[in-house]
Amino acid sequence: KVADADIQTLIDTHCTGCHSKTPSSPAFQAPPAGIAFDSLEAVRQHHDQVMQAAVKTEYMPLGNMTGMKPEERKQLGSWLQQP
Repeated sequence: KVADADIQTLIDTHCTGCHSKTPSSPAFQAPPAGIAFDSLEAVRQHHDQVMQAAVKTEYMPLGNMTGMKPEERKQLGSWLQQP
């Protein structure tokens, strides 16, 4: 079982710079596609998109600018599949 705290750290490290109600990335004034991951519930609500973009195709983070590792992608995928 993957702990929520581990996923929160992963999301904070690799996702919320852009995908937040208040992105810290200077490239964005608002979250891309209106998708903000300010809570783990929000990540779960976008389960399919996160699985596709960050786990299966590795399209996100864009250009892997945050250096997301394969084991982190696997951990995220496992967490998303937990009940």
